[in-house]
Amino acid sequence: MAQMHIVTPDEFSSKSWKRVDNFAFASQRNLIPIVGSEAAKLASSLPLAFIKVADRFMMVAMTSMQPGINYFIMPNGHWFGDYVPVDLRCHPFKLLKPDNHPKKVLCIDMESGLIADAGEGETFFDDQGKPSPVMQSVIEFLSQVEQNREATQIAINVLAEENLLKPWELTLNQGEDTHPVNGIYCVDEQALNSLTDDTWLKLRKTNATPLAYAQLISMNQIPKLQQAINLHTNWKQQTNG
Repeated sequence: MAQMHIVTPDEFSSKSWKRVDNFAFASQRNLIPIVGSEAAKLASSLPLAFIKVADRFMMVAMTSMQPGINYFIMPNGHWFGDYVPVDLRCHPFKLLKPDNHPKKVLCIDMESGLIADAGEGETFFDDQGKPSPVMQSVIEFLSQVEQNREATQIAINVLAEENLLKPWELTLNQGEDTHPVNGIYCVDEQALNSLTDDTWLKLRKTNATPLAYAQLISMNQIPKLQQAINLHTNWKQQTNG
């Protein structure tokens, strides 16, 4: 389980961090949050859906029909797909707003196994206590992701406000068993095609339109998810056999 900790010169100047070389850390994540800027790329790789968290919707990439397993992470930790979601590429860092902090700050997962002694990886800070060039590029990347995440949420809120999201009735096969996928939503294409001009303009101004179409297109990737499930099932059978 992630244990996020603020990265400060006092605690991390004598440490370094290692780059991610596989995605085994996400092997139990069946729903991966995405941002709007990557929706079109992901739509050709795997199914996208919406889930409701508390009182709002968020957009996710589906890698399984049940919690606790990610069929797009192969046994060797490699990603089964053409495009790796930003959320995975940010690991082990996040920009978070801890209590008593006026803005988001850089945090690292202390349980990632990627924190090392000085000289064993990338440096956090230079001799003056400022972020190293590599660390600064990480911060800039995370900042761009967060800005896009906020814009994405605005677009999703508009889709929800206009009643364009509906429960997605989906079932997937695993071996001889059929499993329903619960708690996911998709775009209501019929409602989308019936919008007034004013509502269309509202969607266009918030970039909600490309998000809606990316989700609809991604529904054609269910066979790819099924293929990943079959690969995992065959691998387990061969290993256990």
